[in-house]
Amino acid sequence: MLTTTKNKNLLLFNLKTDADDDILGFTTDWINALAPNFNHVFVITMCAGRIEVAENVQVFSVGKEKGYSEPRRAFEFYRILWKILRSKKIDACFAHMMPLFAVMAGPFLRLKQIPMLLWYAHKSVTLTLRLATFFVNRVVASSKEGFRLPTKKLHVIGQGIDTNKFVPAEKSSSSHDPFTILTIGRLSPIKRIELLIEAVALFQKRKPDVPIRLCIVGGPLTQQDITYTNELKQLTNKSDLEQIVAFVGSIPFRKVAHYYQQADCFVNLAETGSLDKTVLEAMSSGIVVVVNRTFEKVLGAELAKTYVIDWDAEQLCDRLILLATLSLPEKKQLAEQLREIVLQDHSLNGLCGKLLSQFQDL
Repeated sequence: MLTTTKNKNLLLFNLKTDADDDILGFTTDWINALAPNFNHVFVITMCAGRIEVAENVQVFSVGKEKGYSEPRRAFEFYRILWKILRSKKIDACFAHMMPLFAVMAGPFLRLKQIPMLLWYAHKSVTLTLRLATFFVNRVVASSKEGFRLPTKKLHVIGQGIDTNKFVPAEKSSSSHDPFTILTIGRLSPIKRIELLIEAVALFQKRKPDVPIRLCIVGGPLTQQDITYTNELKQLTNKSDLEQIVAFVGSIPFRKVAHYYQQADCFVNLAETGSLDKTVLEAMSSGIVVVVNRTFEKVLGAELAKTYVIDWDAEQLCDRLILLATLSLPEKKQLAEQLREIVLQDHSLNGLCGKLLSQFQDL
């Protein structure tokens, strides 16, 4: 049992360690938030990019960014793991979205009696995840829906949003400013962005006197995503929204906060089943959100009545019109409520405290 972590060493498995990555850039913030609580943190990552970590953190990549084959990456993983375990006393291991590394390291960590904590927040349940759940001492997730494998090892601890980075902007609205809707994330069919474009088209027809803008930040990853992105652009053109809908593409994580601060409303209709960090980042930035039913418990019964919707373009349009016509004081009060939810339940500082408690309990 870890009675304190300050003088302990942490081994951390990470999928991608790149401060600029548009999707996983936040993991650098998580690593740096955990670092002051340990003597040393040793990160083994599948892929590395721009490394910007605390002085007591060392990052080792198995070489995906170098184009290494799977057998070569497996060899590199065990080479790095053996080097760390042989030269340093490791007191705990944290596998962040890396059930594969948890499985690969599981037998050795058990042999050395090193407790392992797995963070997993995704709807898919694979054989690798089942094996990882067997090897780890405990599983943590942002929500119960984000971990769909029945196990007594699961502990729901919320998300980790840097509330010092994602802050409300000081701005005043003018009747001539467009009502700006934002969505951020990988462009994939599971995100249901076509419903958002359809809702914007309906908004235009019903409220032609209200200027509106839709900003879509993110890009495709797979061939299916590329096809989907092209379909979204075709739908935009077909709906005569070329001057209203902006496809920004992928951006470095450090630039994301700026887009939140320029928006009036954030929409997320993703069918992932887990707590999408972008929604909580938007809430922390003081933006009103319209979201899917995954966020009912997060928002609470009263707010959920209005701002949690089904996958329906008509219903989404109604909410967008409602938000566009709110007074500035009403928007400000609502924004303060949403930010307070993140501060109370989903801040990065709070998450680190919960993770440390998990390590101490193991």
